[in-house]
Amino acid sequence: MDEANNVKVYPNPATEVVNMELDLVENLNNAVVRIVDLNARNVMEVVYENLSSQTLTYSVANLSAGTYFLKIQSDKGYITEKFTIVK
Repeated sequence: MDEANNVKVYPNPATEVVNMELDLVENLNNAVVRIVDLNARNVMEVVYENLSSQTLTYSVANLSAGTYFLKIQSDKGYITEKFTIVK
């Protein structure tokens, strides 16, 4: 994915929600956003037909404390951001 794309995940550590702020050079088509645990298990997956610059909020209240990866995959490539959940 283009290095000019900027993705911020906050708050980190998170407790109830995690926000993903997207600053994209161009929209991402058929994008899949996943939250993956350290055992490479998908704990959340959302598919977007057309993902643009915006801030998305995901509830993580039902997830256990630990380290997770927020991954965005599209026709342009992928981005991975690490975050932690504390209880």
